[in-house]
Amino acid sequence: MLRLIAAGVLAGGYAALCTAAAPAWSNAAYCVNDPREPWPWQEGNDDINRAKSDHALAGATVYAYLRNPSPGPASVSALRWNGVPIDELLDARRAVWWRALPAEAPAGGFVEVALRLRKTLDAPGTLDVAFSTGAKETVEVAPDGPAFRIESTAFSPDRHKMFLYIEQYAQDAPLPETVLMDAPDTPARVRWLGKGYAGGLCVGVVELPEPLAEGALHTWVARGGGAAAGAALRTIARPAVFGTFGAADYARQAQNGLTSFYSFGALDTASLDAAHALGIRPAFYIGAGNPPEGTRGHPALYGYCLKDEPDCHDFSAGKDLPMGERIGTLAPAMVDEAARCFAADPATPVLLTLDLTFTPANYYVYGPIADITTPDCYPVTVGESLEFLRDCATHAKRATAPRPFGFIYQGCWEEFGIPQGRYVGRAELLEKGFDAFTDPERVRGLGRPPVPAEIRIQIAYAVGCGARALWSFIDSSEAGGSLVFHGSTELPEVWAAIGDMSRALRRVEGELNLAHPIAWATTSCPEALWVRTLICGEDAALVVVVNEGYRCDKEGFFPEPAEDVAFTFPPLPWLKAGRVERITAGGVESIKAVDGPDGLVWRAEKLEDVALFRLSR
Repeated sequence: MLRLIAAGVLAGGYAALCTAAAPAWSNAAYCVNDPREPWPWQEGNDDINRAKSDHALAGATVYAYLRNPSPGPASVSALRWNGVPIDELLDARRAVWWRALPAEAPAGGFVEVALRLRKTLDAPGTLDVAFSTGAKETVEVAPDGPAFRIESTAFSPDRHKMFLYIEQYAQDAPLPETVLMDAPDTPARVRWLGKGYAGGLCVGVVELPEPLAEGALHTWVARGGGAAAGAALRTIARPAVFGTFGAADYARQAQNGLTSFYSFGALDTASLDAAHALGIRPAFYIGAGNPPEGTRGHPALYGYCLKDEPDCHDFSAGKDLPMGERIGTLAPAMVDEAARCFAADPATPVLLTLDLTFTPANYYVYGPIADITTPDCYPVTVGESLEFLRDCATHAKRATAPRPFGFIYQGCWEEFGIPQGRYVGRAELLEKGFDAFTDPERVRGLGRPPVPAEIRIQIAYAVGCGARALWSFIDSSEAGGSLVFHGSTELPEVWAAIGDMSRALRRVEGELNLAHPIAWATTSCPEALWVRTLICGEDAALVVVVNEGYRCDKEGFFPEPAEDVAFTFPPLPWLKAGRVERITAGGVESIKAVDGPDGLVWRAEKLEDVALFRLSR
């Protein structure tokens, strides 16, 4: 599933608008195998670590884009893989989950069938699909994956445009030519930016005669040169938010530049009204229940979260299963709950939070289920350096494609506590002192709170890997079970860093709503600087930089600033940048840039930890 990079920079220019009728449609199907890369990070449970050895948890997801052959609306009623009914596959643990989108396809319309297999596909397979009308379709699935794939999608603020970011998977991948919307006989009006792949990427701009409804489900299929790739997903025009977990202290959050709040408890209409007045867009957990009627479609509501860390719960929910088969135990229920939420409130995205259990297999099992998956990773808490978050976010992007994803980073200090058998709130912690609840015999992770530079680096890593939404965990201090959380309410420097980064990102919120990450801009100091480029539609790009010349351990965080660093941005086929701006919490600074032999060049005299640049014509 790794991106294959095209050699060289291709000549620019827009391709002609594609309005011709699409070639005769034949059902398309392909398999996306999980990457079989070494995963160096260990978990606290040795049984899980042994199960993860030799890529034993790597699986695959089969996608099929079928035309409903019935004369009227139809749903998918049965599925077979290599002749075996889906229920038998699930019972035998050979499949993890499946779903069909939309739940009912119109006559002649597309339906996306997704089937999650427990093992990678190493031989051709056959998918048989039966419809409620009695019609049947069969597709062959090759094990070598698609030639190209839709990796990200984005929508203009007025939802009159859709951006398709298509990456080549095969070295000789053809270029996409046509985009179909909802049915094989409905070619969209699309502009292709440039005349080929650049950095392994091809971008299509779909011009829509009418704006799409917020939250509406549509199916898109790109095809060309005998290849096809699809995506069935919700229309989410504003996924970029910057928030925190904790208490619903909207005034405090808004004052710190935040735009979202993630709540473990359900919020009522009055709470959402208060958030809306301050520009806060909350998300909240709903568990196995239906979305509350009074909050459905509320303009402030960011999304409903189905469950907190189902991958973690899989460890116990699948306790009668071999360790290597436990991941995904709760996945079929998450598929059903996502469908229920969509039916109850079609305007509001469904979220799903993942933790670090069975990593990175957890991302590939659960990542495609929700509209927006929100993994969490707290490197200081688990005793790892910050690159751990970078690698988690990289896998999260691959696993959730083409849906947007968010990321939950560490904004607190977590210690082992003396079990209380009850919840302990901030007021009691402050009254009695944190030491009264902390276990002095045990050290959690690196045994210290994060410093402001670590906050900035976590955020930059997540954004550079493609996260469009961010939340810190956790603002309010609390204790429960065997853990004590020193929230950012007690860590003013951490809270200030969260606010500064949020203010900076708000200055490029429009670009982040359109962003897709590639490796493009380069630096004169590649051994120390991690650089990622975010392609933001057709008019701009962001360059995210992290100075990795730091030491992060139990003794603290020790940076080594980079001096006199040069950056180069080669021309994109659709964007020859002429302007560079550095984005900070304090404002936008124009940076002197010159044309060099390889592209636009600018310099930074000193780079402490992170930098964010915006490039435009």
